[in-house]
Amino acid sequence: MKVSGVVISRNDDYGKNLTERAFYCLYSMYNAFDEVIYVDWNSPGNRSLFDEIKNSLPKKGVFKHIKVTDDFVNSLGLPSNSQGCVEVLAKNIGIRRATCDWIVCNNIDIIVPLSLKNGFSVEAFYTFARRDISLNEVKNISNHPYEVQKYLKDNFYSYPAHGFSGVSSWDKWSIIDCCGDFQFAHKSVWNRIRGFEERMIFRGFADSNVQRKASNAGFQIIASFDYPVFHIQHEGGFGGVGGINDSIVFLRDFNVITYNDENWGFANHKFFEEVW
Repeated sequence: MKVSGVVISRNDDYGKNLTERAFYCLYSMYNAFDEVIYVDWNSPGNRSLFDEIKNSLPKKGVFKHIKVTDDFVNSLGLPSNSQGCVEVLAKNIGIRRATCDWIVCNNIDIIVPLSLKNGFSVEAFYTFARRDISLNEVKNISNHPYEVQKYLKDNFYSYPAHGFSGVSSWDKWSIIDCCGDFQFAHKSVWNRIRGFEERMIFRGFADSNVQRKASNAGFQIIASFDYPVFHIQHEGGFGGVGGINDSIVFLRDFNVITYNDENWGFANHKFFEEVW
């Protein structure tokens, strides 16, 4: 089973200590996945977060670094209160360019599992429960990120997991708290639903919406508690500042598979790419 890991961010120190958190995240993805796609969204001065970290990462052709520049973002004409890092657009850029059969989409402060076992269904969309850990705890485990990842694999049951959401009759697809930290499906599923909904340019609910899309398309939504997915705690939350997506429009009353067109993820656009 070949897996592409997609993660997005920008070089703005969101939540404090972002460079350190991102280092642990990217190194763990390097250990776990066959391909790691990092999409940088409109970093100030065009200096990507990956630029800050890459010399500390192994250079073996595993990382694909994509830059979304200020000029491109300005050409989109987004409202001023959209996300500083527009997650749905950045994630779709990465998902659309992933080359492996299975695709994980996770956040920049996640230490991912060392491996994923075979046996996942191509007819399902998976969301994984996360466990929280402080940056200081991570540093105290070991100076080497692989040793941190191995320790968390061996000891993850000693950390409480975020549980099931309080689902109602109209949001049965959003079945795990903090669902956006690790979402996993076969490439055919991501292609069927055309990734994240690209109208959701504000904060909130995009990760629940993508599960609703998969459910609307007939895929089973499955929650997993059996993998060591760890979130490095930080300040802030809920996607930073700016407007908030309408949960009624994008969750309760969202009855289609997608409104994204065939060019979702800006498939026809040539972005800066660096292989590391």
